[in-house]
Amino acid sequence: MAKPRNPGKPQPNACPSRPDLGNRTILYIGGHLQGVAHFRRLVEDCNGSFAHHDGGMEESMGRLKSLFGRADAVVFPVDCVSHSALAEIKRLCRRWNKPYLPIRRSGLSALARALETYAADGRPGTLRPGHVFNRAPGPVGATGGTTPLR
Repeated sequence: MAKPRNPGKPQPNACPSRPDLGNRTILYIGGHLQGVAHFRRLVEDCNGSFAHHDGGMEESMGRLKSLFGRADAVVFPVDCVSHSALAEIKRLCRRWNKPYLPIRRSGLSALARALETYAADGRPGTLRPGHVFNRAPGPVGATGGTTPLR
């Protein structure tokens, strides 16, 4: 996981056209491994920290649990994560009270839109932990309001 450039001190947004994540950590689960370096750069350019887990393909699900303690929000592409991993991710989000956003595809543009959504809806004090952000209020894992962003 990348460390903030100067912990405790707000950093200027590296790219003004991108959202400012305010040094929050985004845990990205799944996706294609060749895209991880690009995902990391995007999150860091948005003044955030990035953590990645492959969703259990090669990495232990036990390591996933350890990453939740450091994450402020969880993003995962539904096209590159197994159904059993999705169930575990949602269970862990409820347990750790982490907001999450399923995205339809694992590409960079889908992650960029998710970061914009999180920056807009995930400001401290405006987002209830433990549910899908940018959705109608309700418990995590509730059916109906969890359609992934396109």
